[in-house]
Amino acid sequence: MDDSTSRSFAEETLPGVGAALPGTRLNRISQMAGIGYWSVNRQTRQVRWSPEMRALHGLEDHEPVPRTADWLARFVHPDDRARTLELMRHWKRNPGQSMRHSLRVLRPDGSSRELLTHSLVEVEAGRNLAFGVVIDVTPMRVAELALHRAERRAALTAHAVGLGTWENDLETDQVTWDDPMWLLRGLTPQPQPLDHESRLALLHPDDRERVRAINTRHVAATYEFRVIWPDGSAHWLAARSTTLHDDAGRPLRRIGINWDITAQRETEAALRAREMALRESHTQQRTLARMSHELRTPLNAILGCAQLLRDDPGAEPSVVRQRLGDIEAAGQQLLVLVNQVLDVATPAAERPRVPEPTVTARVDNGTPRRHTLLYIEDNAVNAMIVSELVARRGDLDMVVAETGLDGLRQAVDLRPALVLLDMQLPDIDGAEVFARLRADPRTADLPCVALSANALKTDIDAALAAGMTDYWTKPLDFSAFARQLDAMFGPAPRH
Repeated sequence: MDDSTSRSFAEETLPGVGAALPGTRLNRISQMAGIGYWSVNRQTRQVRWSPEMRALHGLEDHEPVPRTADWLARFVHPDDRARTLELMRHWKRNPGQSMRHSLRVLRPDGSSRELLTHSLVEVEAGRNLAFGVVIDVTPMRVAELALHRAERRAALTAHAVGLGTWENDLETDQVTWDDPMWLLRGLTPQPQPLDHESRLALLHPDDRERVRAINTRHVAATYEFRVIWPDGSAHWLAARSTTLHDDAGRPLRRIGINWDITAQRETEAALRAREMALRESHTQQRTLARMSHELRTPLNAILGCAQLLRDDPGAEPSVVRQRLGDIEAAGQQLLVLVNQVLDVATPAAERPRVPEPTVTARVDNGTPRRHTLLYIEDNAVNAMIVSELVARRGDLDMVVAETGLDGLRQAVDLRPALVLLDMQLPDIDGAEVFARLRADPRTADLPCVALSANALKTDIDAALAAGMTDYWTKPLDFSAFARQLDAMFGPAPRH
């Protein structure tokens, strides 16, 4: 509206549909479309509002059209008044220009409308006419605001749950990523998208071909894959994607979403590991229960027969032999079970070797003579058993040292023909004893055989690699032990 209307002039409402509209640029379509129209004759100062103009402002038919100052004060939103007045003054100073302007008006019922105005000045046939059209854009603005809010909510939701969205224009191969798509790959968001090869390089090598194939089939797909972050860590992503086609069925765009499922994958892996551990634990418990029964059965025979012998010192020799035979049989059964336990509990590479000594080198090939055998052993029963076996030959003298350090002293003093060495001693272990024997020139050449209940292959290999003559395992096989002594010292002398 022209600022000149702030002075006194006649007022008139433009006629409704069917009446002629002033000016040459407007026609009846304006009325039919609900577009408000106003005009001011700058010569007669006559102002006119169309019925649609009145309706947009909520102005009743009997109410006069307001002057510009009143219109600004009564209808224009307070936040828009200063800007609207400034634009109107500028337009008055430059009447040859058109004026485009948007503003909000407050209607008497308290509602507001957002209007878009387009104003012109036309000089024709002696008339100096300022006029304009006013369009109600409130519905459009409400829709835009609702869409913006919806997009904002969607973006906030996607960001909160770490959801990344992407789009690929199949005609130009232009790819668009939102910020979460970069963050899901451990990258800082960039304004320019990555090329095809760079995107593939972010995938785990084992997943690249599969993902590439999925996105070239142009069908809806749900899948999972891994990405490698710049720090080298692997992260699992889930994806859904589909292809949009035109009316002719030609693929236009491929769109998709990604989200991180690393924690879910780790939880699932932990649950699987726990379930497996529980199954293994149950299996081990059943195995131990069964093994406990199997081990206790021969032990019961051994302990029972031994107690019977102890409690019946006057038993007949045949009874004594029978019970001793039962003890020996139970002991052999127990040995088999122990070896089975070791087979189950150790890897194949570390299974125990068969306790058959293999030394074949003789200590002395000369005239039979007495030899000294040094046994370094802290267990009195084990020492007694070996002493009894050695004594059967009649040509060997055995000396027992109960500690490793005592054994070293005895080896220097006696220079024995053979050293039998237990690998578990109370002061220093057998490996250390052997190392010191080899380091001392006085004992460096002494044949030394390990005699131990440590039957794992790793223990045996380590001892032989260190230079021990052989490695015999407990419990002793008496016959094999006698054969080894024969191989080392010659056949036992006849009595």
